[in-house]
Amino acid sequence: ERELLDAKSGALVATPTQGQLLRVRLTLTASESQEQVALIDRLPAGFEAVDTALATSQKDPQASATPTGDWVWRELHDERVTHFADYLPAGTHTAEYLVRATRTGTFLRPAASAEAMYSPDVFGHGVIETISVRP
Repeated sequence: ERELLDAKSGALVATPTQGQLLRVRLTLTASESQEQVALIDRLPAGFEAVDTALATSQKDPQASATPTGDWVWRELHDERVTHFADYLPAGTHTAEYLVRATRTGTFLRPAASAEAMYSPDVFGHGVIETISVRP
């Protein structure tokens, strides 16, 4: 599952505005424990991942000083954000990151996916959506 929230208020956002800082919340449910898991969220055009580790970036208002949760590494790319876990026990797991809506228009939002990197038969994906960014 994937939710789009206002980064400051935490309210669900259906139609973001240009320039708005948003929190993406990904929820993955595993029926069995898995090792070496990648959770991949491909960004729609008009959105840009925010690297809060850079001194020039806006800081995450809800971030802690140390990493928490199951995810041991995160990669930010132009077209996707990927979270990695060495081990995920069975159950529900959440990963979050910040994006900024940079352009107005209606964009295709590719499905998020997860995979056990060394077990190619273990994978899953979310739904493809469209999202509109208003001025």
